[in-house]
Amino acid sequence: MNSHFNVITVADGARLSIGVAINILISKKTCPAAIFHVAIPGPGGMGDDLAAAIIDSQAASTYQIDGPQISLDGKPYKIENKITALRQSVVEEAAVFVDSDVFLNRPLPVEYLIREAPAAVPEHGLHQFPWVEIFKTVNLPYRYLPVVTGNGSVGDPWLNAGLVSCRHPRQLGAVWSMMADLVLKLDSVPEKNPYLDQISLIPAIAQLSSGRQVSHESILPDLFNQHVFPWVEDLSYLRNSYVVHHHNRYTLLEKYFSKLINWVSADHPELPELISRGKIYERA
Repeated sequence: MNSHFNVITVADGARLSIGVAINILISKKTCPAAIFHVAIPGPGGMGDDLAAAIIDSQAASTYQIDGPQISLDGKPYKIENKITALRQSVVEEAAVFVDSDVFLNRPLPVEYLIREAPAAVPEHGLHQFPWVEIFKTVNLPYRYLPVVTGNGSVGDPWLNAGLVSCRHPRQLGAVWSMMADLVLKLDSVPEKNPYLDQISLIPAIAQLSSGRQVSHESILPDLFNQHVFPWVEDLSYLRNSYVVHHHNRYTLLEKYFSKLINWVSADHPELPELISRGKIYERA
């Protein structure tokens, strides 16, 4: 496999674009093999001048994608943008999709990440959904595959869509989009807002897997999507992760990754300003 690999992400408005720019600056130091392709939905643009300048200069490509086609609770379902970023991807080769609020903390073992079927990391906690009905609706065989979540619960596969690896981005995007449309029509499925993407990801992975069933091949260790949780007293475990999912909690990033931020800032002095702008969107 080529030493370089593709990373696909979405810059939609200032909050996401700032996160993407921070990810690119950090990841180019920590994981130089990553080649970033940034999808920009609809006519809205990136919404932040500094973030836009960095993305335009540092990403391998930016490309326009269609805006959300799905509405939930009377509003466009913007999380659909990640599905469209894959479906309308400018790259055909294997790729890793990442949310805007992550960064690569060290070189990724791509030969491990890219598998025959799409793969992702289990969510922190378990959510219950009518999986038997969902799989029947999309004409897939259901089987119970016990998977351990981040908090130790065991249940059907329930994966975080903040990082998804795949061999064929456009194929995954097309199947994922189809599954989202089918799940959307099921009145028995709760929490479609905000979880429609993650609910529909499971049958999409199944459709693209051997035997049309999700297997442990599609379950990645949590080191590939470690979350910043403000209620955890000591977050030092994050330093060993491959991918940090910070959820815009920039104050905690400054606390636990000060050396990394200083190291990157030596080459990219605009990083502290980006982080300062990101704090506007900081989550408690």
